[in-house]
Amino acid sequence: MVKQSGYSNEQERALDLYLQNHTLTEIGSQVKKTRQTILNWIKKFNWDEQRETLRKESVKKKHESNEEAKQRLIKVYKNIVTKGHNQMVNGDINVSLGDVVRAGEAESKLRGLDVLKIEGKIETQLTAIDMVEVAKEAKEMREKLKNEKNGKK
Repeated sequence: MVKQSGYSNEQERALDLYLQNHTLTEIGSQVKKTRQTILNWIKKFNWDEQRETLRKESVKKKHESNEEAKQRLIKVYKNIVTKGHNQMVNGDINVSLGDVVRAGEAESKLRGLDVLKIEGKIETQLTAIDMVEVAKEAKEMREKLKNEKNGKK
């Protein structure tokens, strides 16, 4: 419950319910006051401003929480890409162009970019192109090593 100096117990309870977005009728019923009395308290004590401040704080916390989650996902994505890149270079896996493009699109979406509206070269497009080139080189190296190994037998 919100503790406010100068408020009666009924007003404190009414404010608490108001800040929880209860209707004036519900608040009046809970504190045994008329809807009009509750409305008068809202105006007299400027409860709308308090409720708006709480709403803004809640939105800010939610936004920060979403940003933190987004940054964690981007970090995970980058770790996966780095690991995948290293495996490609070592010839441990094959990656298709479609996989690379989808991965780039996923990162772009996480970053809030509209991949359909982006024009020109962006980092994810360059990364995708680089990864395709590395994948081709890795495949060629694997084939070369395989041929050398078969030639030595």
